Amino acid sequence: MRKVLHFIIPVLIISFSFIGAVAAEVQLNQCREGKNMFDLAIDLDYNPHIVYTTNSGTYYIGSLDGGTTWSTPYLIDDYDQNNNIASIAVDGSNRVHIVWEEKRGTVQTEIYHIRSLDHGLTWSSPQILSNSVAYWSAYPNVACYNEGVHVVWVDDEYNQNGAYIRNTNGGDPSSWESRYQVTNVPSSGYLKTEKPAIVADIDGVHIGYIDDYSSHDIVYYIKSSSWGASGSWASPITLTVSRQNLLDRLVV
Repeated sequence: MRKVLHFIIPVLIISFSFIGAVAAEVQLNQCREGKNMFDLAIDLDYNPHIVYTTNSGTYYIGSLDGGTTWSTPYLIDDYDQNNNIASIAVDGSNRVHIVWEEKRGTVQTEIYHIRSLDHGLTWSSPQILSNSVAYWSAYPNVACYNEGVHVVWVDDEYNQNGAYIRNTNGGDPSSWESRYQVTNVPSSGYLKTEKPAIVADIDGVHIGYIDDYSSHDIVYYIKSSSWGASGSWASPITLTVSRQNLLDRLVV
C-alpha cells in the first residue's frame, strides 16, 4: 500500500482530514529534529501508524480508531545516533512493516525489518536485511504493494551506492530474496547515493536518489516494471531539479 503522507518535525503533532473535516492536532511525543526521524503510513482501515526517533531510541505508535486514541509507544531499538533512520509502510493485507538502521551487536550499522500482523499490537523479532558485516548500511526506506515489500538503502559494501531487497510474501522471514546493488552513481567520494526514496504501485517499483558527491547534486530516477526482479530495472533517468527542491519521499 502506498504511503500517503510524510513530514519531519521536532514535535510530533498529528492532524487528519477525511471527507473535508480536519481533526484537532494531537501532540504524541517529542521527536528528534533531523532527516527521516518521523514517518507515517495509513492502513486499509484509514488508521495511522508512525515510527519516530527520540534521544532514547526508535519507537512505534499507532491508532486503531482513525487517530482519536493512540497506543503506548513501543520501543523498537535504543540505539542512539544522530542519523538513526526509520521507515514504515503497510502492505495489501494490512501488515505493518518497519525498517531501520541500528548497531545490534554488530561492528557497523545494519538494516533491520520487523512486521506486525495485528495492526501494530505485536511485532515479529527483528530480522537483518543488509548483513554486510564489515560495511555500514544506512538510510533505509520501505514501500509495499499488494503482498510485496520493497526496501532500499545506502550500503558501503557497494561503495556508497543503493542496495535493494524484496519480499513477495508479505515480509515472511523466510521469503526475503537476495539483496543486490540497484544504483551506480559514477562520481567518487562519500555518499554517492543519498537517502533513496521508494514507492511501489500497480506500475512497478520506483526509486529516486541523489548523487550527493556531484557538484550539481544530480537527481536520478529508476523504475522496475517487474516489481524489483533482478535485472528488470530500466536505465536511470537524470533529472534537472536541484537537491534543494527534492523531497525525501517519492510520490507516484
